[in-house]
Amino acid sequence: MSKEFSVIGKSIPRVDARAKVTGQGKFSADLKIPGLCYAKLLGSPYPHARIKKIDVTRAQDLPGVISVITGDAPENRLYGDLYMDSYIIAKDTVRHVGDPVAAVVARSEDIARDALDRIEVEYEELPAVFDVEEAMRPDCPVVIHPDMLKYTRLPKPNLRYTPAPEGRKNVFEYFQIVKGDIDRGFAEADLIVENRYTTPIGNAAPLETPVMDAWFETDGVLTLRGKTQSMHQVKAAICNIFHLSPSKVRFLVPYVGGAFGPFCHIWPEIIAVLIVMTVQRPVRLAFDRTEQFTLSGQKPGRVIYVRDGVKRDGTIIARDITFITNYGAYAGPHGTQALVKGCTGGAISLYRHEHFRFRGYAVYTNTCPAAAFRSIGSSDMHWGMEQQMDIIAERLKMDPVELRRRHIFKEGEEDIVGEPIHSIGAEECLDTAANWIKLKEKPAPAPGPWKKGKGIALVGHWVVTEMPSWSYVKVHKDGSVEVRHAGCELGQGCDTVITQIAAEEFGVPVDKVRLITRDTDVTPFEFYTAATRLTYYIANSLARACQDAKRQIFDLAAPRLEIPAHELALGNGEIYVENSPGKRIKISDLYSPIGFLPVPGGEILGKGFFAEPAIPYDANGRSPKQWAAHPYMAYAVEIGVNTETGQVRVEKVAGVVDVGRALNPKLVEGQIEGGMGQGIGGAIFEELILEDGRVLNPSFVDFCIPTIMEIPTGKNVASLITPPLPHPKAYNGVKGVGELTIVPFFAAVGNAFYNATGIRICDLPLTRERVLKAIFGPQLEGHVPARDEGSKIASSTSTSPSEQANITVSMPLSSILKANNAITNGDG
Repeated sequence: MSKEFSVIGKSIPRVDARAKVTGQGKFSADLKIPGLCYAKLLGSPYPHARIKKIDVTRAQDLPGVISVITGDAPENRLYGDLYMDSYIIAKDTVRHVGDPVAAVVARSEDIARDALDRIEVEYEELPAVFDVEEAMRPDCPVVIHPDMLKYTRLPKPNLRYTPAPEGRKNVFEYFQIVKGDIDRGFAEADLIVENRYTTPIGNAAPLETPVMDAWFETDGVLTLRGKTQSMHQVKAAICNIFHLSPSKVRFLVPYVGGAFGPFCHIWPEIIAVLIVMTVQRPVRLAFDRTEQFTLSGQKPGRVIYVRDGVKRDGTIIARDITFITNYGAYAGPHGTQALVKGCTGGAISLYRHEHFRFRGYAVYTNTCPAAAFRSIGSSDMHWGMEQQMDIIAERLKMDPVELRRRHIFKEGEEDIVGEPIHSIGAEECLDTAANWIKLKEKPAPAPGPWKKGKGIALVGHWVVTEMPSWSYVKVHKDGSVEVRHAGCELGQGCDTVITQIAAEEFGVPVDKVRLITRDTDVTPFEFYTAATRLTYYIANSLARACQDAKRQIFDLAAPRLEIPAHELALGNGEIYVENSPGKRIKISDLYSPIGFLPVPGGEILGKGFFAEPAIPYDANGRSPKQWAAHPYMAYAVEIGVNTETGQVRVEKVAGVVDVGRALNPKLVEGQIEGGMGQGIGGAIFEELILEDGRVLNPSFVDFCIPTIMEIPTGKNVASLITPPLPHPKAYNGVKGVGELTIVPFFAAVGNAFYNATGIRICDLPLTRERVLKAIFGPQLEGHVPARDEGSKIASSTSTSPSEQANITVSMPLSSILKANNAITNGDG
C-alpha cells in the first residue's frame, strides 16, 4: 500500500510567489551599497592577435575615472575550470573577439564607457580558425594554445584526462565509450544509415543579464553579490586562485532571473574580484545585453555524426557517434566540467545496441568561450539520434514508435556502459505522447501554402554522481522549522519543494517552515544547481537532516513520556506515542522558559549529508556506476510549414515526463512548459551569427527568442507526468526534471518537419532561410539527405523533396528571400 502524503506530491503555490509578483523580491541590479563605482571591459576587436602595446593615459586622465587595469596588474592570475589556460585579463595574446584587454573603473557607467574609447591598443593580428572541424584537423595551421600540454590541469571527480588521438593540437578533451566490436556490427548489418547533424553556437539568453558587486567589509571580508548557480564552488575557486582564507570571502545571491547553465562557473565573479582587489572600493560589473551575448559563456556549437547499422528485423545492431564540440577560445573561463562525457548519459541509457562507439572531442576555436547550457549537450545528441530513429523506421517501413519501443532498456538491465538501470518510464512517456498527438493519423489539411506534419522524439537523461549535498535543519521552541541550504533558486521552484519536504517530515504547515539560503556564511556547502541534480540530492540530504533533528527530539522526549525513542512520532509541534496518540507533549515542553535547550549545544540542529559516488570508468568509458538516476521524456508535436515564406510554427505539443515521483506536480508542469518555449526557440529561431569571430546579432532584436505568440496554449498543449515510478535510492522516489524538458524537443520538430514536407533538414535551427533553401534545392546548404551505404534492403524509387511533399511554389525564390528579410517571427 502506497504511503499517504500531506504535502509531498501536492501542487502548493510557490513560496516566493508573493515576493516576486509584488516586487519585494530583489534582483542583483535592484541592490546597491554606498560608494559603489562601476567597471566596464575593453575587448579585443580581433579573434587572434598579439598585444604589442597598451596606452591608457588618455583614459586615466578622464575626470571620474578611478583606475584602468590591464594584463600587467599584480592580481591578474591564470585560472580555469579544467585547464589553467586563461588570464583574467589578457596579457600577451587575445584569442577571441571580446577577449578582455583592460578594465576601466569609474564613478559612473557612462564615464567608464567613455574611457574605454580612449584606450589605445596596438595589435599584431594572427591567423584564426572558426570552423570546429577545421580546427580539430591534425594539420590545422592555426594552433590556438601552443603550450596546452604545459598547462596545469585541475583534478575533477570521476574525470580523467585522455589525450586526443592523431595529434589533434586544438583538441583539449577527448572521451570515448566502446562496447562490442563496432566494425563487426556494421559488417553484419543489412542497412547502414549515416548522417551529419549540426547545432549552432547560441546563448542561454536569460532575461537578467550578469550583475556582480564586490566590496570589502570593515573586517576585511571580501563580499560578492550576484547571480550564480554555485555560490560555494565559486567561493572556493576564488579562494584558491587569489590565495584567500575561506573565512575572508562571502557570497550572497539575490533572486535570479534565469540561468540555464552559464552561471555555474566563475565568470564574471573572478574579474570583479580582480578589480576590487586592485581599487579597494566597492565595484559593480554589470553587462548590458550586447555584452551578455558576446562576453558570457555561449551555448557550444556542435557537429554530430551518427552512423547506424540495422538488421532486416529492425534491430539496430551497431551505433557509432562522433560528437564534436566547439568550445571556443578557452576551456577555463566557463569550464568544461565533463561537457564531453556529460552528453553521453542519455545516449547510453535509453536504447540497447550490441555494438556501440562514442567519440567526443572538445575543440578550441577563435570564438567566444562556451559554457554549460541546459542539458549539457544531450539535446544536441538527441537531435541526431532521434531523427535517425525515424529515418530507419521509414526505410524499413516500420512504425517509428514500435522501433523505439523494441530498443528501450528493461528494468534492471545493464545499459551501454554496464550500469544497471532502474525506474525506466520511457515506454510510458512514448506511448502517452504518441496517443495524445494521434501520431498514426494524418494532420487536418491546411489552407494555402501551409503543410502540416507530426513528429515524436524520446530521450533518456541523467542525474549526475560525485556531487554530494549537505543540509541543516533547526527546530525552534514553537515547533517551527528552519532549513539552511545552498541550492540556488533560479526560478525553477527548488525553495518550494524544499519547504514541502521539511513540512512533510515534521508534520507542520508550510508556513511553519523558514528557509535560510543564498549566503555562504550561514549555509552548508552545495554543488551546482545544475545537471538535474538539485532536487534529487537536496531531497535526500534534507530528509537525513530532518531525521537527525527528530532523533534528537525523540531522545529528549523519551524519558518524559517513559517510552522508547523509536516508538515516538512527531506532528504539528507535538511529540506523541505512535500507537497511543493521546500520550503526547509539545516540543516547547523540552525547552527552558527563556528558549534554550538544557543540553550540550543548546538547540536542536539536524545535519544531513547525501552522496552518490561513482565507480571510475575504464579506458572504454565503461563502469557499473556512473549516474545517480535516469529520468525520461517524450515530446510529440504538430507543426505547420509555410512553403512560400519558410515559416515553421509549432501548433500542438505534448510533453510527457517520467520523474520518478513528482514532489510538486505543478512545478513539474511549469518545467515542461518552460522547456517547450526554450525548445521552440532552439528549434526554429536561436542562432548566434558570427563573421570572422564577431557576433553580428548580439541583441533580442536580432537574436530571436520565442514570444507567447509562438507557444501553443489551451487545448493545443499538454504537460503530462507518468504515474509514479519511484527510484529505489531516492527520497520518495524522486529523480529530477530540470534539464530534461528541452532535450527531445528539437528532434520532435525535425521529425515533424520531415513528415510535413518530405525533406530532412539536419542543421538547426529551422529558420526561414534554411527552410526555403531546402525546399527549393536539395543541393543547397542545409539539406543533407539521409543515405544508405551498402544497403541490402531495396529502397523505394528516389524522388525530389518537392515531389515527395507535393509542394506547389507560386513565386520565385529570389522574391521570397527578398520579402523574407522584412518578415519577423510572426505570420508576416
